[in-house]
Amino acid sequence: MVILQQPEAFSLASDLKDLFIESNEKVTVRFQTRGNVFLEETYSPDAENKIAVRDLGRLFLPYLLTFRLIEPFSIALSTPSGETKTIDCRVQYCRLKINQKAESFLSSHFLTGLQEEKIIYPFQKEYLSFVATERTEVEISARYASGKTVKKTAWVLEPPSADPQVLTVEVSPSLFEHPETILYAVATAGERTFAYVLRRSAPRNPVQFLFLNSFGVKETFIPFASITRENKYENQFGVFNGNYRKYGAELVKEYTARTGVLTQGMADWIEELFLSRNVFLLSQDGIEQEATLTEATLQRSSARDELPNYAFKYRAAPINQNELTIRGARIFDLSFNYTFN
Repeated sequence: MVILQQPEAFSLASDLKDLFIESNEKVTVRFQTRGNVFLEETYSPDAENKIAVRDLGRLFLPYLLTFRLIEPFSIALSTPSGETKTIDCRVQYCRLKINQKAESFLSSHFLTGLQEEKIIYPFQKEYLSFVATERTEVEISARYASGKTVKKTAWVLEPPSADPQVLTVEVSPSLFEHPETILYAVATAGERTFAYVLRRSAPRNPVQFLFLNSFGVKETFIPFASITRENKYENQFGVFNGNYRKYGAELVKEYTARTGVLTQGMADWIEELFLSRNVFLLSQDGIEQEATLTEATLQRSSARDELPNYAFKYRAAPINQNELTIRGARIFDLSFNYTFN
């Protein structure tokens, strides 16, 4: 039994190499993590005595998302004649194809697909995640409209072990005083740097989305433009005692959100939201409810004057959408101008 190709010692799941084996007899392949075997299969060689075990990244993804996003895996090979070999590898959860080796990328980048500054609002919740193997300080430098610069070193993170760990920290503007007067902020952690540009004019009744990106960590987005709601009533009718009656009705609230004009970088990054299977609506108190994106329209152009902006539809995940929200005292409802609240 000869191993022709195997996964590298440290890889992103999206870049995990296939396993190629040369053998003149059957090979049993046992996959395990932390001593637990989760798959065992026996493969027969082809006419050229070759065995190919492909798409290992997709095999590992569910286990990575369930546990700690970065896990050690062991692949044990054995033949009926008694020959054995073992392959050890560590894999980071990732669904993005990246043209860089895992160690190089993870040591110099936060876990996000956004490769330029992010435009946010002063009240927006923001999180950054990264892979650390040692003590790491996360520093935020905020530049105010007055010209003043304020730095905070609020987080000194100690990984729980020497193994690589995914760490997440909050970097929201609300950590600073008077965030509404901040122009931009820069967060650093080791060699990693990420910049934010703060936007002052917020849409009325903004909706904040929290989602898990292609690295399995939290990111947020608030559409810059309008959000509209369409109520759909799904009725069931039947004939009872000679009368045609409605015997059931379901309310479905479908929302259409428009991103507004995005930068080129954010226009590429927003696909992370559209592809995410874990999306939530955030309030100032935390997660309000789970949401499901049902449709997204994304068109890009090679025109030099392109202004990328998209529309997508979503609905709240709970089946019962006939809700009553108790609010504080107000003169007018939420559709009225804030001047009169």
